[in-house]
Parts: sequence; structure tokens; C-alpha cells
Amino acid sequence: MATDMVLDFYESINFELIDIDGYDTLFTELLEDGTYATVSDDDGYMPEDLETPVVFNVYDDNDSFQWSVTLDDSYQLKDLLDGAESTDAFLVTLQKLRKEHDALPIFLYWLANCLLSFHKLILCTSI
Repeated sequence: MATDMVLDFYESINFELIDIDGYDTLFTELLEDGTYATVSDDDGYMPEDLETPVVFNVYDDNDSFQWSVTLDDSYQLKDLLDGAESTDAFLVTLQKLRKEHDALPIFLYWLANCLLSFHKLILCTSI
């Protein structure tokens, strides 16, 4: 079970510990339409400490997974919550982070192809 420090921290940012399918889960209701979020570590469990990267998972009112974003740690989550003017603004910020994370692998793939093409060009011209 998570340490009291982790539970106290998440309680201070309006999360509660609930049981979902037999697992302790950090839960918060986000919007009046029933949209809610959970926080877990990369393996889907409660974070063991506050420095562990966390996954912020968003679900709709039918308990259907909508999207998620990985954050550096619990402190980053708190900073984003504290800095947002509203829940909607908070969710927009998380979506931007999510898109940035998604864009990185595409950029790296593009960069690798450019380097490979450049390497082939050098090999062909040096023969």
C-alpha cells in the first residue's frame, strides 16, 4: 500500500483513494458531466513515492478510457493543477503535453531517416 505521505499529498490536490476492480486507485472527479481521472505509475499501480513518473488517465461518465499523459512526477501534476485557472484549462495543458510527447517519436523517426539518407549519400559519392 502507498505511504501515508503519498496519500496525504494526493488528498491535498483533491484525489481520493478508492477501490476499482480490487486495486487501490487514486481518483478525482474532473467535470460535472461525470468525467474523472485516475493517477498511476507506469505499471498501472499507485505511485510508491512522489518522485515516480505518473500517468494521468481520463475516463468519461461511462467509465470508458479517453486519453492519458505521462508526467515527470507527482509534483509536476500538482504544479499544473495549481497553475491552471480552471479544470478545463488544466485539461488543455495536459493535452498539449500529450501532443508534445506524441510528436517526439515522429521527430526522432524523421531525424533517423534523414541521417540514414545522408549516410547513403556519402557512401554513394565516395565510391
